[in-house]
Amino acid sequence: MPDFVKLKAKLTIFFANLIFLLILTAHLNPISAQSVSSQYNTKANIKSGELISVINNYARLTNNNNISQFTGIANQNSYSGEVSIAISGIAYTYVSNSNGNIQKGDYITSSNIPGIGEELAGKGVSIGKALSNFNINSAKKYDGTYIEKLPVLIDINYINVNTGEDSFSPLAYSIGNPQIRKTLSLAQLVSIIFILIASVILAMTIIARSARNTIKNTSRNPLNKSEIIRNFYKVAAISIGIVIAGILISYIITLF
Repeated sequence: MPDFVKLKAKLTIFFANLIFLLILTAHLNPISAQSVSSQYNTKANIKSGELISVINNYARLTNNNNISQFTGIANQNSYSGEVSIAISGIAYTYVSNSNGNIQKGDYITSSNIPGIGEELAGKGVSIGKALSNFNINSAKKYDGTYIEKLPVLIDINYINVNTGEDSFSPLAYSIGNPQIRKTLSLAQLVSIIFILIASVILAMTIIARSARNTIKNTSRNPLNKSEIIRNFYKVAAISIGIVIAGILISYIITLF
C-alpha cells in the first residue's frame, strides 16, 4: 500500500507539472500580428499576396493539387529567382468569392485559380482565418469571379468546418508539413523536450521498481505469484499510459 501511495503522489506531481507547462507555453507564445518570413528560391512569377507551396525547395503557386504543401503567403514579388514568404502572423492574401463571399472568421483554403484562396467548405487544409469581410465593390473581376486582398491570420491546419474542430488528419498533416514545425517557439520546444524526457524517465523508473518488487514478493510468497504478476502488468500499463500522455500533450503544445 505505501508503494501505491508513492506512485499516486508521483503521478499527481507529474501531471501537475504538465498542466503548468501548458499554461506557461500559452502565455509565452502569443500570436504575433507581425508576420514571420522565410526566403525561398522560385522559378515562377509570384506576386505579393499569393498562396505559395514549397516543393523540392522551390516556391510555386498553391493550387488544389499541392495544397498539402502550402507554406505561406508571398509578401513580395519574386525577384532574381527568390521570393519572401510569410509563414506565420498576418498577411494580406489574394482571395476570390468562387466559393461564396468570405466573412470575417471564415477559414481559407486554395481555389481553382493558382495562388488565390477561397472560403473553405466542409473539411480540408486551411491556410488560416480571414480577418475582414470580402467586399465585392472593391474587388476585381477575373474569369467569372471576383478577387481582392484580405488580411489573413496564417494558421496551417486540417479543419472540419461543420464541427469547427480539427479532425485526426492534422496529426499526419503537421508531421508531413515542415512549415508547422518551423513556427514552434523556444518555449514550446523546451516544453516538449522536457515533457517527453520526463514521461519516459518516470515510466522507466516506475517499471524498474515494480519489477524489483515483483521479484522480491514472488520469492517471499510464491503462492500469490499470479496476483503479484497481475499487479506488475497494471503498473506497466500505467507507465505506458504516461508516455502516451506525454506524446499527446507535446502534440497539443504544437497547436498553440
